[in-house]
Amino acid sequence: MDAHSRPPKLMDRVKAIMRVKRYSPRTVKTYCYWIRYFIRFNGVRHPASMGGPEVKAFLEHLAVDRRVASATQNQALNAVVFLYRHVLDQPLGDIGDFAHARQPRRLPVVLSHEQATSVLNQLSGSMHLMASLMYGSGLRVLETCRLRVRDIDFDRQVLTIRAGKGDKGRTTLLPATCIPALQHQISTAKRISGRYRSCWATRVSKRRRSTPTCWAKALPAYAARWAEARGHSGTLPPLPGHAAMTRCHPCGSPCVLGHSSHLQRPLPYRNQPLHRGQRPRKHE
Repeated sequence: MDAHSRPPKLMDRVKAIMRVKRYSPRTVKTYCYWIRYFIRFNGVRHPASMGGPEVKAFLEHLAVDRRVASATQNQALNAVVFLYRHVLDQPLGDIGDFAHARQPRRLPVVLSHEQATSVLNQLSGSMHLMASLMYGSGLRVLETCRLRVRDIDFDRQVLTIRAGKGDKGRTTLLPATCIPALQHQISTAKRISGRYRSCWATRVSKRRRSTPTCWAKALPAYAARWAEARGHSGTLPPLPGHAAMTRCHPCGSPCVLGHSSHLQRPLPYRNQPLHRGQRPRKHE
């Protein structure tokens, strides 16, 4: 039988169907782990030849022998149900009552309003603003760091969260007490961004003035073309690596609270000497 005419393997079918249904890569990896574990637990038998009793024995093994948590047992059950429902198109049948993993009873640690206020009062600057947004708007840490200027609506007092947990977006309320500090933070971020852009433009202009002299030493033919173009037409011939020097700045709307790592610096412009036997590039 030809390799192209062979039917796909079971795990390849599982991965393909989960990708079509747009499951996250982490979920695909977890489900494949539990499906392989289920097959090995039952003596490497094909899942099509098994049913509810085998699934019940597998779940009880996880709860009794391995003593997994309740969420882990439910995760394994969801993986096996996905295998029978979407991959094999085979009804699983009645599993029956099985031993469930014990879920520990834990009281959640909830701070009162006075305790939360005392914690916020110990912070200052941008850390205080970030903690206030997380407490007042219900933002996660990564969502707070990714908050941008365009996601803030001061008129309606609404924050727009883009690509949050599960790649889902949502809107939430903006506390009125955070508006003055947030406006101050935005003005500071814009001032820093404008200062960086002006500095970047100054560095590029200096390189443009010094570049012809540097390349005149490396390429005498280019110096003659430079003098000719400067004296007659006034247009400058293209420089080697000129596109890297005049690259557009990639940043758009600046981050309000995140780091400034997205502000990429322009590539350094270095004169690379020609190796022996290497010809200079011709420019039209």
